[in-house]
Amino acid sequence: MIRRLVALLKKIPLDFGQYEVRHTTKGKLILLGLLEDGRGKKALDLGCREQYWTQKIKAKGYEVVSVDLEPQHPTVLRVDANDPLPFEDESFDLVWCTEVIEHVVNPAFTLSEINRVLKPGGKLLLSTPNSAFWLFRIFRLFGTDPAEMQNEDHKQFFDYGEMRRLLPSAQQYGYFPYLLFKGTLRSGFSFLSPTIVVENARSKRDVLRPTN
Repeated sequence: MIRRLVALLKKIPLDFGQYEVRHTTKGKLILLGLLEDGRGKKALDLGCREQYWTQKIKAKGYEVVSVDLEPQHPTVLRVDANDPLPFEDESFDLVWCTEVIEHVVNPAFTLSEINRVLKPGGKLLLSTPNSAFWLFRIFRLFGTDPAEMQNEDHKQFFDYGEMRRLLPSAQQYGYFPYLLFKGTLRSGFSFLSPTIVVENARSKRDVLRPTN
């Protein structure tokens, strides 16, 4: 019964950040609005899938390197975000990483690698499901595992506090409501926003240390 209800909810045109609205979800649009003029700059699209967002980033003027665990185009490099990234230190002005960090085994290690390949002053733009979202909490009361609501391949289930621990200096965003006008939230959205949106500027002093 719960599985059928979850499947039905994903078909309703409410923006809960799910895969079905991945190109129009407010979380991604917030990130897109944070993109600066990329002329003369280089970006990494980490987990690019069909390169939809690669094209959006290119439209801002960036030179983009697209990578994915399962490349769907010859121009995409095969890269596993669980492994060290195959790029030199300080290679990119921007890393775009949407709905990837929840799939990795050690998020702190992956974030430290992202930090390593960013230039000082470079920016990480990241999004991931908010597992403290009120709807997920309701379904947990009925015994529904978070992976059933999100994706069975998810290995991590973040809330805003956990993301703050991993990226303490980052700016966090969310959104509410979920239909028609969708306002951008900058505070007080721990339970309201289905998606955690993160903007993190890298500095030489801000080097993450992976946990064991």
